[in-house]
Amino acid sequence: MTMQKAVLTVTLDEETVQWARREAARRNRTVSEFLGEVLRQRMEREVGYEDAMHRWTSGPTRPLSRRSTPLSREALHERRDPT
Repeated sequence: MTMQKAVLTVTLDEETVQWARREAARRNRTVSEFLGEVLRQRMEREVGYEDAMHRWTSGPTRPLSRRSTPLSREALHERRDPT
């Protein structure tokens, strides 16, 4: 599957440009290919997180405990003697 490409002009500080050139060369990629890969990975990670969060928040609620009745405040904060 080939995606249609678009041209994008990006302005970066010189230090970032030099880093991007070195990283692209290390990976045997052009700077454009390298930046595209970095951005795509970031996009996929964020979309994956958003999808997982949506599934989690739209699912059925579950109790935090298997108890049929919740603990009372007193029982929850009951102190036991360590001896």
